Amino acid sequence: KIRSKIRGIYVREDTGTFRGGHGEDTGTFRVSPCGTGETSPCLPVSPCGTGETSPCLLSMTSGNLTIIMILLISEVKYLIKLFADYHTHTVYSHGTGSILDNVTAAREKGLSEIAVTDHGIRHFAYGVRIKDIAKMRDEIDRINYNTEGIKVLMGMECNIISTAGDIDMDDSIRKYLDILLVGFHMMVLPKTAGDAVNIYGRNYLSKIFHLGTEGIKEANTESMIRAIRKHKIDIITHPGTRIPLDISLIAREAAKTGTALEINSHSSYMKAKHVIAAAEEGARFVINSDAHAPEDVGNLQNGLNIAAEAGLTCDQIINAVK
Repeated sequence: KIRSKIRGIYVREDTGTFRGGHGEDTGTFRVSPCGTGETSPCLPVSPCGTGETSPCLLSMTSGNLTIIMILLISEVKYLIKLFADYHTHTVYSHGTGSILDNVTAAREKGLSEIAVTDHGIRHFAYGVRIKDIAKMRDEIDRINYNTEGIKVLMGMECNIISTAGDIDMDDSIRKYLDILLVGFHMMVLPKTAGDAVNIYGRNYLSKIFHLGTEGIKEANTESMIRAIRKHKIDIITHPGTRIPLDISLIAREAAKTGTALEINSHSSYMKAKHVIAAAEEGARFVINSDAHAPEDVGNLQNGLNIAAEAGLTCDQIINAVK
């Protein structure tokens, strides 16, 4: 068998059979040899069923099947195709473009869904203003009414503000949202002085002095687990990037509630080994851009590369074409 650079994808020279992912039957494809020495394109190496032809070349030489494969990790698009970017920012918080700018960019990238997810209200540097939330909802509704070929969701990237798992959102905000993202950020107004010490103070000191790291990681993880249990969260953003978390424990809890873990194409702590560990706990994933400028909307290749290296299938990624 000849291995490609993408984890778990190989071809057997004796049978001409491709296997994908971790070798499940659903990722197996038989290719038809030409039989006479000429070349032909192979069948799509595409567990996701996209139907795109992969860059393979088949030939028959002296009765033996020789397969030349050019399957670079940068060409994982042949394995997984994404239809949505569920993490983007606009001028309403930390972005440089308007909602319409982001939507236009998403359409140009071939996406059929996009979520506008500006920072939660207690992010004291970039949080969305409460008075703008209804305005954003109205703007998104008008874009959906007037624009074909793409669905725009209103969301928010809320912040954990207490060790009890509270977030900077209540029912008066939730009623406007289609999708809820939650993550840790450091420039956030905590719920109490105690939370300021236990979340932000301890994490800052740990980064500087490298003391008590495991205990702080455990406390951070428990705060996130409490948030997952307390709120109907759709996506956990960039887990482990801002502060240390036990990804396996987070994944186990997220799997119970259908909460997706984000593979962030912009600043992902989640490397292949973390994704593999999370997948073993039954978690599902989403690949997002975390775009802060329109030109970055739909830039998902870094996340796709991580997913490919971890051997994820489309069924494990909520924004993948099935």
